Amino acid sequence: MASTFSTSLNLELMSTGENSGTWGTKLNDNFDDLDDAIAARLSKSVAGSSDITLTTAESINIWHEYNGTLTGSINVKVITKEMCYWVFNNTGGAFTLTVKTSAGTGILVPQGQTMLLYCDGTNVVAGANFTGQSGAALTFDPGASQIVTNTSAALLKIENTNAITVPSGTAGIAAGLWVTVPNWTATGTITTSATVYIEGPATEGSTDYSLWVDDGPTQLDGTLDVGGTTTLAALTLSGAVTGADQTVSAIKLKDYGEVVKVHGNLNSATNANFEDGNVHSFTVTGSFTLTLTNPPASGTAGSITFEITNGGSSTLTWDPQIIWPGGNAPSLTASGPDTVTVYTTNAGTTIYGFAAGLDFS
Repeated sequence: MASTFSTSLNLELMSTGENSGTWGTKLNDNFDDLDDAIAARLSKSVAGSSDITLTTAESINIWHEYNGTLTGSINVKVITKEMCYWVFNNTGGAFTLTVKTSAGTGILVPQGQTMLLYCDGTNVVAGANFTGQSGAALTFDPGASQIVTNTSAALLKIENTNAITVPSGTAGIAAGLWVTVPNWTATGTITTSATVYIEGPATEGSTDYSLWVDDGPTQLDGTLDVGGTTTLAALTLSGAVTGADQTVSAIKLKDYGEVVKVHGNLNSATNANFEDGNVHSFTVTGSFTLTLTNPPASGTAGSITFEITNGGSSTLTWDPQIIWPGGNAPSLTASGPDTVTVYTTNAGTTIYGFAAGLDFS
């Protein structure tokens, strides 16, 4: 009966009475492979930019050290067998190294770092994964400086007063990072799906901060909710900012404009919304009623200045809440521009109106 071979290490499993005169050599070969898989070290140059395919003899070593200068990002391909690896990326050059199988996926190992990897028979995956129970955060409390890499999709909570370093490269923290009062250095990449939550301030003092972004731009995509007191030395906006009806105090305005709500030609019932801007313009082309909507809350002044063209050419019926000087709305120009201003301080219960300028010509 012919020999068979083990699933992972491909050890020869000899049948009774087989290999007379050579079984000792074959058994020693098996022991050598076991020795490699348990304790042996592969040191291999992977310099350049080409992918590297390891032989079976190279792949079965438990410890892999890859060295040399990379001139392009590469894959190191191990055999597609269930095995564990300790991998040390000792390469140079500003490129990445990924350990994978020929047809499967793999894990990027940052330069200068050691990772425990596992081939599951199809793909190479992280051999150690910090994953919480039932979606809860895992608390990781190292006793000394630690390097945290490739946490997959886990939510990681770190409680530590020692140094936490996210290394350089493209790996970084790939999911949630919850840090409680650490000394935190991030030189690597935090992916776009990351949530970084800093719980608790640093040591109280004028030069201590919970989060310090030193040099370079910081991009915040989405909604930024800033609680408490925030001091901004300088701020350049590249998009709209919504103040949510909050108070801004002690400011100086320079070179500012106001949004104009352009209604165009009006000849049917129209709402003038305070939230659309403080200046509204329209041309009267037929009779209609103008109603004011969404005034600010009581105790806050809100105003709209109307730029009206040909206001006297047809009947313009104003909102009945508006109070006019002497009880009469202004007579508008039949052919030409007028300006009318309305304002309220009690949420529109009373709206005062007056002509700011008539018959401009």
